[in-house]
Amino acid sequence: MNKKTIILLVVFFCLMFARKASAQFSQFGREGEISEKLLNDLNAAKYDDVRSAFALLYKNTVPREMIAQNWESIQSILGNFQRIKSITKFKNSVNGYDVIRVRCEMLKENVNVEITFNEDNKVVFLYFEQ
Repeated sequence: MNKKTIILLVVFFCLMFARKASAQFSQFGREGEISEKLLNDLNAAKYDDVRSAFALLYKNTVPREMIAQNWESIQSILGNFQRIKSITKFKNSVNGYDVIRVRCEMLKENVNVEITFNEDNKVVFLYFEQ
């Protein structure tokens, strides 16, 4: 195989994976879309964009630096984000709020990212669990 063919195959598989991940999230409606964007923003170090998904009360109490510090700490211990392994939705599971749990494969070990939503589809809790 020549270099051009290999590059095209790599691009094809990357696009297929991105499509599959989006399809996984879309089955969970608006909360799934927000969760997908939040994970993409975390991975791209767009911490202000992550904060924009938070409910106003939490947005004002959780500084950008705290989000950055937590995510960067996870990556320093577990390695960089690799892919999404699974997504689960729990309805009315935390004080009546819905939770999206995303199992993420990091370079060294997996991590669960739990995103709790209020009735306005705003994030009220973001939790990382190894």
